[in-house]
Parts: sequence; structure tokens; C-alpha cells
Amino acid sequence: MATDILLGFDDTDSRDGMCTTYIASITALKFREFLSDYPMLVRLNPNIPYKTRGNGALSLRFFCEPVKREAKIIGYHQGRYVYTGSSCIGDIEKLGREVWDEIRRFSMPGENTNPGMVIFTRKMGDDFYRKAVTGVIENEKIGSLIQESTFSRHMGNGRGIIGATAACSWSGYPFTYEVMAYRFPSAPVVDENVKMMIADFVDKTGKTFNTIDRKNKVAAIFPNPRTPVIFGIRGMDPEALLRIAVDVVHRFSIDHDFIMTFRTNQGTDDHIIHGADVLREYSSYCITGRIVKGPTVIEGGHYFSLIEWYGGKTKIAAFEPTKEFRKVFRELKNGDLIEACGSYMGGTLNLERINVIALARTFEKGPPMCPACKRRMKNRGGGEYRCPSCSRKSFLPGFVELNRNLLPGIYSVPVCAMRHLSRPGDFPGGLA
Repeated sequence: MATDILLGFDDTDSRDGMCTTYIASITALKFREFLSDYPMLVRLNPNIPYKTRGNGALSLRFFCEPVKREAKIIGYHQGRYVYTGSSCIGDIEKLGREVWDEIRRFSMPGENTNPGMVIFTRKMGDDFYRKAVTGVIENEKIGSLIQESTFSRHMGNGRGIIGATAACSWSGYPFTYEVMAYRFPSAPVVDENVKMMIADFVDKTGKTFNTIDRKNKVAAIFPNPRTPVIFGIRGMDPEALLRIAVDVVHRFSIDHDFIMTFRTNQGTDDHIIHGADVLREYSSYCITGRIVKGPTVIEGGHYFSLIEWYGGKTKIAAFEPTKEFRKVFRELKNGDLIEACGSYMGGTLNLERINVIALARTFEKGPPMCPACKRRMKNRGGGEYRCPSCSRKSFLPGFVELNRNLLPGIYSVPVCAMRHLSRPGDFPGGLA
């Protein structure tokens, strides 16, 4: 059975502007009669030192032969819904050249911007994706990836070829969806209070996740400025998300060019490595162990502690941007058994989530209880304690168990600090 034609590209944005999803969207609109699925937004290793913004690569999948398949609603353009098609791509070279022309036209120059595009006409396993989402793939791999592809183009050092190939390698499971609204070249300015109003409206549909952080007053559906993305709504039901997005742009009179739906690996925890023996820089891990030191705080409100696990002792941290998550972190005590999940950088596991498995019992030294009167003795100084009722003496202190301001359970950073790939706590249902 023939496989779809896979077209991937990456690294077209910069810290100054643009968004790779915009190029994917205009490509999807242009070639929608050949599309076999939603455009794929594939987030890769969030710790990678070469990234520009959110480290997202894109993949489009096209029919290589005519099919009869129910069309998917993938977007909204000029007052009409946009659907996938059923026709096959006849000229792969022409497809590649035309898409590359769009990439060259819209790419934003930047220090780490090195666009790359590949087309594959063979079925791919997800091994390469797994390496790209959990580790670092060096530039030496670029040449072999170009040889393996049916068509390729790149600029600069060609590092975008790596992300492009990883996007094609993603199996598409597990997945969530994100619907984005666009206006080129930059999104309209929306008042902060209106942003919160819109995010609140979206959140109350019950169909979304990572939409709003009310405590920190962050409308999380609105990205950083200087991109064509107006907002992005995340959830599990693509048609419901698209209806919500269309409702938003009309209800709140938001000037837009079009809206596009993406299948994504966001919220899946695909970047997390479990069961590692050694922690390597720029990767993300979940490790289980006991707190042996801390927590301590340094200037800026950053908290640190030390966990002992079967791989040794590792420093863990909750930095200031994690806001109220630090309140949980500073309640940890020596002996607490936890699962710590986060990014390992600079010899420290920067936490995204804590699973408190078991709390250590903690005690405070004080006057003992009088065995006769059942009253607490008084401290007389010099290590002597005396009962205020019967004057019985004791030279041994007592110990009182302290109440803990923490319960076993899973604690995540707030929405304002949540990474694209991190599994959130407010899913409207389970992962697909």
C-alpha cells in the first residue's frame, strides 16, 4: 500500500518575528486539494541551544494516489471552512520548488535561522523523531538526511533539515490539536484586558487546555508579539476548537486573514525520558528519589534542593518564572519521596512537575509529657524539664510531630510557565 508524501520544513522564524506555522498554513491552503491530513505541528527538544522560538517543526502530508476518504475540516478562510482533498500530487519536484519559494519568501533572517525542507516518499519510523524530541542531533547528520530524502533544500548551515525530517518522522500519536488565527505580517494589537476576556470565554467552553492563568493574569492563548499568530487554542476536539476560534474572531471583531487547525504533539510529555541511568545536558527527565538537602533560596527567588536517586545525587530547582509552584517546592523536607520531572541543564534538573509520592515524618524537639499528669513539662534551662503540676523532673526532651503543609499528589508549574510539550493538569479528557 502506498504511503503519503511527507513534506517537512523547519527553522523559518527568528526571535524577531515570523512563525513557521504561518508558512505551513499558506501552503496547506494552496495545496488543500492534495492534503491527506491536518498540518502537523511537531515540537522538538525544548532545551535545544539552536532553537529560535518554540522549536516547532512542520509537516504536511499529501496523497500520492487518488482516494475516497471523508474530508477533514482543517481551517477557515474568507468566510468558508477549508477541507482536505482527495487528489494526488503528480509532480513532486514542482511541489518542492513551489513550497521552497514560499519558505524563501517568508523566512525571517536571524542568528539561529537556517531553513530546511525535505520531501519523503517512503514510510518512516519514529526513531528520528524520538531522538530529536529528547536529545540533540548534530549537524553531521544533515548530509545523510538530504541523501535519504526525495527532495530537499536548505539555507545557512542547513540545520532546519534536522527538524524537517523529525516532523516527517513523527507518527502522529499521541496527539492534541491547536487552532491558530493569523494576520500577516503581524497580529493586531489586542488590549490586555480584552485578551483576558477572550481567554476566559475560550476556557469556559470546557474544550481547551492551557488557555488562561487567572492567578498570574496571563491569557496563554496569545503568543509573544512580532508574529502573524493572533491566538492559538489547544484541545482534543479539532472541530470544536475551530468553531470556538471562528466564534472568537467574529464575537470580538478581530481582524484576521485565516484560521488553521494543526495536529500536534503538544501536551504529550514526549520530551520526557523515564528510567535513565545518567542525566545528559539539554534532555528532560523524570527521576524518583528522596530529598536529602534543602530547599534553599537565592537572590531572585530561585529555589534549590538535592535529590538522591539510583543515578546519584542531583540538584533540582524551581526558578522564579514558575511562580506559585515554588510554594510547593519549598515545602519539601529531607526524606520526602518524589518524582521530579524537568529539563537537565547546567547540572540542574529545572522542574516542570513534581509527583509527591510519600512525605517524611518531621519532628520538633521540646518539653516532654509528664507521665503522671499528662501535661507538657516546662523548660527550666540547663537541659532540665519540670511538670508544673506535680514537679516531676526529666532531663530527656520530648518530640512533637509537625503538621506538613503539603499533601501527596502531582504539582505542575502554572499555565504561564508551562512548556508546549508538558502534559497539563487541565485536560478536557485523556490523550488520544
